[in-house]
Amino acid sequence: MSDDAQHPRFMGLTGRPLSTAVSVVATTGFLLFGYDQGVMSGIISAAPFNAYFPEILYNETWQGFVTAIYEIGCLAGAITMLLYGDTLGRRKAITTGAIVMIIGTLIQVTPIKGHHAGAQFILGRTITGVGNGMNTATIPTYQAECSKTTNRGLLICIEGGVIAFGTLIAYWTDYGCSYGPDQLTWRFPIAFQIVFALIILVGPMLLPESPRWLLSKDRHEDAIKVIAALRGHRMDSEETRLEAHIIMDSLRASGHKGGNTPFSALFTNGKTQHFRRMMLGASSQLMQQIGGCNAVIYYFPILFERSIGQTHEMSLLLGGINMIVYSIFATTSWFLIERCGRRKLFLIGTVGQCLSMVIVFGALIPGNPSAAKGAAVGLFTYIAFFGATWLPLPWLYPAEVNPVKTRGKANAVSTCTNWLFNFFVVMITPILIKNIGWGTYLFFALVNACFLPFIYIYYPETARRSLEEIDLIFAKGYVENMNYVKAAKELPYLDEHGIEQMQRQYGFFDEDDAGLEVLGEKQGHGMIMTRDPAHRRTPQHPQHPHSLRLGPHHAAVHANARDHTRDDGTLPHPRPLCRDRPNGERRAARDRQRKYERRTADGGRQHPPPTVDASMEQRRRPEYNLDIFADLACVKDVVKAILHTIFFHRYFTSISPLTRDLLDLTLPAIDDVDLETLIDQRTIALVRAIDSAHQPRGRGQLVVQFFEKKRRKTYFFGKADEDVCWEQWTLDVTLAQPRTEADVIKVRRAMTKSLEKAAHKIIGIVNRDKDHIPPITTTDANPFPYHIIVNPKPVPENDWRPRIGLF
Repeated sequence: MSDDAQHPRFMGLTGRPLSTAVSVVATTGFLLFGYDQGVMSGIISAAPFNAYFPEILYNETWQGFVTAIYEIGCLAGAITMLLYGDTLGRRKAITTGAIVMIIGTLIQVTPIKGHHAGAQFILGRTITGVGNGMNTATIPTYQAECSKTTNRGLLICIEGGVIAFGTLIAYWTDYGCSYGPDQLTWRFPIAFQIVFALIILVGPMLLPESPRWLLSKDRHEDAIKVIAALRGHRMDSEETRLEAHIIMDSLRASGHKGGNTPFSALFTNGKTQHFRRMMLGASSQLMQQIGGCNAVIYYFPILFERSIGQTHEMSLLLGGINMIVYSIFATTSWFLIERCGRRKLFLIGTVGQCLSMVIVFGALIPGNPSAAKGAAVGLFTYIAFFGATWLPLPWLYPAEVNPVKTRGKANAVSTCTNWLFNFFVVMITPILIKNIGWGTYLFFALVNACFLPFIYIYYPETARRSLEEIDLIFAKGYVENMNYVKAAKELPYLDEHGIEQMQRQYGFFDEDDAGLEVLGEKQGHGMIMTRDPAHRRTPQHPQHPHSLRLGPHHAAVHANARDHTRDDGTLPHPRPLCRDRPNGERRAARDRQRKYERRTADGGRQHPPPTVDASMEQRRRPEYNLDIFADLACVKDVVKAILHTIFFHRYFTSISPLTRDLLDLTLPAIDDVDLETLIDQRTIALVRAIDSAHQPRGRGQLVVQFFEKKRRKTYFFGKADEDVCWEQWTLDVTLAQPRTEADVIKVRRAMTKSLEKAAHKIIGIVNRDKDHIPPITTTDANPFPYHIIVNPKPVPENDWRPRIGLF
């Protein structure tokens, strides 16, 4: 492939210029959205417009309906994207929305008086709304999926911020046209939106499709081409391939099987938490609308005329000034969104809006013009807080918080919520103002107050997180049974390699993969495998769950497993370490033990067979030490891999073997829910204990002990069962915290070397040291109990407690 082909371009652009072009088109779509929101505010009360459409004059219900019917169209457009958005793709959906908006605009500006002009205007406004609903449901998703983690929040906030600039343009366009001819007063402001629509019609045709949508449709080569173009890398570069792998891992983790996402996927939970994440995004749009924003934006001139008593021209002028304030404060979110985070801005904006509405209704209570002017202050502060916080955030949050599998549909649901309640608020506001006056603003103040506890409890922070890291926040909260806000605080910030390891920790990968190559030695049934880098992501589905692709020198072990597999898919443990003893020795040991148990049970005075003193036995038990080195992102995964490797060779009961992939190694594991839960608990406790030390290089220890039950005499209690430890493994864990990219590379190499060395040591030990393993003398499901201890305290060698049968 030529060098030019390895550096793909769109519109002749690559890297940052191409990302900027994507942002310009996306921003223009929301500029048009803001323009449409504000254009009717100066027209709805204009005399030429009311003369042309007399049914609207002095009729609050008709005023609300003509303005709000646009939201019904937007709702229909969002529902269309909910049903067909994943099929169309991001670019086609935006282009289709622009075409629909142009058609709707032409219908609005061409009615003829006396020929059902009102019906034609309403129809055109509805169609325009359909196109805008399609765009607002798609553009944030398109922008989020094409952006880098470092600037995704900023770019989507710019989208949200330009809504204010669109509204500003609409207000001043209305104000300027109010001094022109009667037809110009309302036809030109409505027709002017075609300029913006043409930009978002042509732009997507020249720009790339979303790489995440392409991967969800199994168009891998196209996706790699787009990723390389957006990032300015070569198609065959490691960065391009790694980003594509991580996106595919997130797709698999969310249950994506290819093709279109079914609507039912929105209502699933588990570690992906699709339903919760959809509801978080939809709730942000709900709260934006019922907080009263459009009661202020759409009806600002009317509020000044009827609530404060200004003339129509002065109301338009004040509305235009208010929109300048709105636009200025909307830009502040661009600088605060990554610094303050989403949660803080949500909470600050809610408090500000609530207090502003309190000022408005408090100033309107006396009912005199001088006091009513104080309400203008409340309206200005409300629009300032709204522009800086609640204007962009509900468009950013759903696009971030939803996983790639359901992002298109879930974002459409949140947009539907926005337009549904937008219609509701715009429809009832003129009616509320006419009937309850200042009570309207008291209502919105109380509604805003109700938002605070909900946001504080349920909204996790997503700032400075990649979209795949956000998936990990919800997986962590579900797996570790913790509040998702707390999970977001506890999850460290990860690079691509850290994300990959955490995805493994929470089970985001298929267990069966191709390209397995044996590194272990030809002995026993221990195994340690590495993954061929050329086949890192090639899934395999063997005919038998245990018929992994191993080297020829392990064929006998797995052939034996296939021959003795039970009907339920589990393996009766072959107990190779006990069978390695000569048959006569095993029978003699078993006979001696049974004879002794019968004598002690009958109360006989015969002496038991000679035994070793318990304290001597404790001292003589094998103790093995393993040095583990890992960083914070991988420590849980590394420790769990070592523990599973130990238990795979010491779990003398029926097992369902698995493999776990880590740092290009494939290690054995056991499919046992109780064991997995215990390992998770102990691993999390270890990491927390190390992290709480606040040291640059923390250390911790895990001890695994295996016991046999023995019957022995005690000083006070006669005879009792005693758990005697016959083997102990000590994991000395060192936690590194790399600060630079060079440190990350060094730590990763050290982790790989440490893990490989520990795994080889385990394999060597279990195949060499066998004689100390006690005979199985019980029919219990697990003949040898085990303990996993975090940072154990040393017990004195001559401790008195074991002597009296307490331990």
